[in-house]
Amino acid sequence: MVNLNEFKEKLFALGVGTAQLDQDYGFDKKPSEEEQKKFINKINESPINLIDTAPAYANAEKVLGKYLSKDKHIVTKLKLIPKEIFNNKELLKQHIVDSLNSSLKNLNVNKIEVLLMHQTEPELIFNEDFKEIINEIKKEGKISFIGVSLYEDEILKKVINDEFYEAIEINFSIIDQRKLDLVNSIENKLVIARSVFLRGMLTCPKDKIPEELKKISQKRDLIEEISKEINVDYKSILLNYPLCTKGIDIIILGMTEPAHIDENLLHLKEKQNIENNLNKFKNIEISDENIVDPRKWGGWFKWKF
Repeated sequence: MVNLNEFKEKLFALGVGTAQLDQDYGFDKKPSEEEQKKFINKINESPINLIDTAPAYANAEKVLGKYLSKDKHIVTKLKLIPKEIFNNKELLKQHIVDSLNSSLKNLNVNKIEVLLMHQTEPELIFNEDFKEIINEIKKEGKISFIGVSLYEDEILKKVINDEFYEAIEINFSIIDQRKLDLVNSIENKLVIARSVFLRGMLTCPKDKIPEELKKISQKRDLIEEISKEINVDYKSILLNYPLCTKGIDIIILGMTEPAHIDENLLHLKEKQNIENNLNKFKNIEISDENIVDPRKWGGWFKWKF
């Protein structure tokens, strides 16, 4: 049995998200096979040791299985579970086992360190049959920890208080701190922050930001002013702010180029400077979910979730 705290201590502060590894995603275009290989080889040479993927990310699992070093830790998700089998234990178990075995094969590993639920319907994730199935699989040694990747605050509150779940993946950035109080209260779980660049909206050319999200540009201006004042790179602020937040253990960042890894490893060295100036970042956040939740952006901006 793997101890969660010992596992957390092994993790480097920055992990890699692979949504764009094998498909167009946001501002990123799908890398070629040679580019994929070079990028993953760069990961293998780096201190980064947590890789976040999913069956829904095109063939990302297979690409990782082909090139990723076996000393890296994997986070993946279950395939979408049809609602009609939520309460059919036999079919539910078969679906979960088939999904997990498929991921194990694609990733070319014998165990998944962290298995996350992409679905957050209470009738599924708090279902006692579901929990029993997962516990059986854990006893078989195929997964170490079970968690939930979520957006909803009400579900987060319940997951925080549910000892069954050992990992939580949430959206969190310097301008999206809606979950701050809840995150501060989390104990004895692995907490992974995603969307720290808000799907690229905090780093893309400002003229690419749609009119509906112009408030993000205003906040970017404020952050850039502070970065000049404290002599810290703008991206260093975006990257390190979540890591300076009580409760967050690691951030996941989508990358596709070796240079991105070198750049972001340099940014991490500025963490102490950010921590020393946290008071300067008050009132940076945006509370309007229509702006900070990419699911609300609608058809006028094409993303793949």
